[in-house]
Amino acid sequence: MITTNVLNALSETVFINTQRKSTKKFDFTVTRNNDGSYLVSQQAYRVYPSGHEVMKSSKTWVAENIQMLRKSAFMNNRQGRIFLKSIAIH
Repeated sequence: MITTNVLNALSETVFINTQRKSTKKFDFTVTRNNDGSYLVSQQAYRVYPSGHEVMKSSKTWVAENIQMLRKSAFMNNRQGRIFLKSIAIH
């Protein structure tokens, strides 16, 4: 079993973005692994009037390095473009 402390030692979250609409929520996270690869995850939720959220889909992708990450097809979605703009500044 991997504990949170061990997992944090092996990776670093470099970007988190949450987009909300009246009945939807989208989370987008980019994590840099200790070996230089990147893990990207995206979740889509249905948000009910009560505030209850149900995950409708979850996707993950792995890129070997930052160059592969920039060229990945998922970077064409809204949250991917926001991430690319954020790293262009650095």
